[in-house]
Amino acid sequence: MPEPDNEYLRRLGKACYSYAAVEWEVVAAVADHSDYSDYSEEEVEEFSPWFIKWTETSKKGPKGSINPLDSMWEDDEEWQRLAQRFRQLVDKRNALVHSYPMTASPVLRRLLYYKNPADTRNFAISEHWLHNFISESERLHDDLTEFLQIKRLEQIENRELESPSSPA
Repeated sequence: MPEPDNEYLRRLGKACYSYAAVEWEVVAAVADHSDYSDYSEEEVEEFSPWFIKWTETSKKGPKGSINPLDSMWEDDEEWQRLAQRFRQLVDKRNALVHSYPMTASPVLRRLLYYKNPADTRNFAISEHWLHNFISESERLHDDLTEFLQIKRLEQIENRELESPSSPA
């Protein structure tokens, strides 16, 4: 069986890595923002990005909780845009992971191909597609990192304002 060329394999690896970095920024956001008092220690240890991306139809997690992507900073338009971008990236990641090998003509190169019988999306996971996915992942990672740094600074400032001043 012919294998994809090394550059294609390198881009596949970078796509997986860049997505994982974004996913863990989302996990950090949930960890920073969440109150885990309703969950057992075992449940908290099992939290993962898949725990965050519940089905769009139910928007329910364990114990009937609301999806944290929707409820965290719910009045913050920037967060809502970031959460929506993450959902879109998850869909693209799913296309990547659930694609299958094919031989592309006319150069008879090995590529991945995504075909979902439940919808009309059928396309090759080309080097161009991988480049765009990696770029989108890296931009979202940078935007999430910046957003979380601002939120963490706001938390520190709020705690300092709420705590009584030390006598001089």
